[in-house]
Amino acid sequence: MKEPYVNIAVVCLAADSQKEADKLAKSSEYWLSQTFLLNKNIKFPAYETAVNHKFTVEEQFLINYRRNSVFIGKSNEVKDKRTDFVKKIAAHELTIVTITEHQQDRLRSYELLANEFGITG
Repeated sequence: MKEPYVNIAVVCLAADSQKEADKLAKSSEYWLSQTFLLNKNIKFPAYETAVNHKFTVEEQFLINYRRNSVFIGKSNEVKDKRTDFVKKIAAHELTIVTITEHQQDRLRSYELLANEFGITG
């Protein structure tokens, strides 16, 4: 290889609406706060666990900070953020990572993004 090749992985979660995307992200955000802030080794939580949790100021700060580096929202908005990010960092390739409680939500997110990028198959 004559020049460096940059591949970066980013958390992306696309849904039919911002509200749905935020809902789907709750489990991941709860897991993040428990694992990284409170040093608990927990299984990926159910949505009900996450939505019923009263986040502390510190937990909410961590979640808000993380939201600056992940792309969560309607598929067209996630695509735009992802495209701008790739241009900004001059990456050759971006790997999308989506973590949700239910597989069908993860697959739907990938499907929505594939449609936005014109990927079929």
